[in-house]
Amino acid sequence: DVRSLSHDEWSGKSLLTNISFYVRPGEVLGIAGLMGSGRSELLRSIVGVLPGKREGQITFEGRPVSWSSISDAMDSGVAFVPEDRKKEGLFLDHAIDFNLTISILKSLLGRAHLLDLSQEAKTVDTYARRMNVKCSAYSERIRNLSGGNQQKVLLAKAVARAPKILLLDEPTRGIDIGAKEEI
Repeated sequence: DVRSLSHDEWSGKSLLTNISFYVRPGEVLGIAGLMGSGRSELLRSIVGVLPGKREGQITFEGRPVSWSSISDAMDSGVAFVPEDRKKEGLFLDHAIDFNLTISILKSLLGRAHLLDLSQEAKTVDTYARRMNVKCSAYSERIRNLSGGNQQKVLLAKAVARAPKILLLDEPTRGIDIGAKEEI
């Protein structure tokens, strides 16, 4: 539940003004607008990564929240897929498996808090297949994949967290028609 959300840059310039909406479990809310209309700023403000001052109230699962970082939001069960996968979503010089599991490493720890490599491999295979990621091996650098396959890995990374809310900012930006349809 978002009520009267406003966000100003530190300089005082208004980015968002008096935005309110409510999303129930199982619903999908789409926010549309031209570039610069505030779509990205809205999502970034909600998850606490938009610089500046946020005002208004965000209620999640019946409790007021004021996430001030993406990790705060993630710890509450929110997953966010940013608009720019290369700058903000992926580690381009690392492998597919690393990128897919980096946000769920705690759940992959075995005895003595060591990474359970077989569980990691099983998780990567499950989500990469589910998203139909086309690659030669999960150890391949993500930089070598097409934009559509990079985006599928980013989406798989978010879905693997089993979020209560999934926030997608332009999830089909910069990918071909076939990948758009799959996503």
